Amino acid sequence: MVPQQSAWDFVQIEMEDVEWSVRLSNWLAHTACSLIKENVMDKSGAKAQAILASLMAACPDGVQKRAVLRQYRSLTAGDLGSAAAALGLKEELRGNGIRKQIWYVR
Repeated sequence: MVPQQSAWDFVQIEMEDVEWSVRLSNWLAHTACSLIKENVMDKSGAKAQAILASLMAACPDGVQKRAVLRQYRSLTAGDLGSAAAALGLKEELRGNGIRKQIWYVR
């Protein structure tokens, strides 16, 4: 028998059933996102932190943001900025020209 030809009068979906299904769906989505967040490592962020930490150890006066991004092309400015914030570094403007350069300093 085809479902369209069946008598579906006996099936009743109430508001309580809809609310339960929404709560279940939200809980499953939240659980899945939590598990993903716990098990996925931010490789680019970790790489940026390691690079920036080693550069700061080698150059205690600070490092130029543009030079780091040029030398390590796989890094993004966002990853580098997040790594600097995580390491407690400050941005400082240096230079005597019209266009100042951004440096990361302790």
